[in-house]
Amino acid sequence: MTDKHGPILDDFMEEALRIEKAAKGLGIPLRIIGCLAFRIKSPEFTDLHIKMGREVTDIDYLSYFKHQRKLINVFRDDLGYEWIPLGFYCMNEMMKRGYLLKSTVVKNLDETKAKRSGQALWRYRALVGGFYVFKHEYIFVFQKKAILKKTN
Repeated sequence: MTDKHGPILDDFMEEALRIEKAAKGLGIPLRIIGCLAFRIKSPEFTDLHIKMGREVTDIDYLSYFKHQRKLINVFRDDLGYEWIPLGFYCMNEMMKRGYLLKSTVVKNLDETKAKRSGQALWRYRALVGGFYVFKHEYIFVFQKKAILKKTN
């Protein structure tokens, strides 16, 4: 997908730098940490890093909590990333591993301390942005399937 800052890149290093640059352009301090930070700051030790078995498998960042909303918008609107509801993927993985889904508890999150009367703002954002706001939290209750033993 191509957005304001170009397409999402396959190379972790290039993508990390693209994301950092986009955030910097909006005045958001975003720092690369972890394996990629080591390779950026100490490229002369990349061979050693590889010999130690340190593979680059993801991109890790650090920023201030107060920039959380801006960062979400940068990733979604400016950089072309999508939000994936991981809870349902986790539910499927648990069931694949032999757990039985006993119940799904749905909590209505209309009035919470965190929202602090922000419902109108989220409704406005949903209408303007053309998306839905689900005001629920899902809690999955699992039970380990019994292991049946064969008797001779």
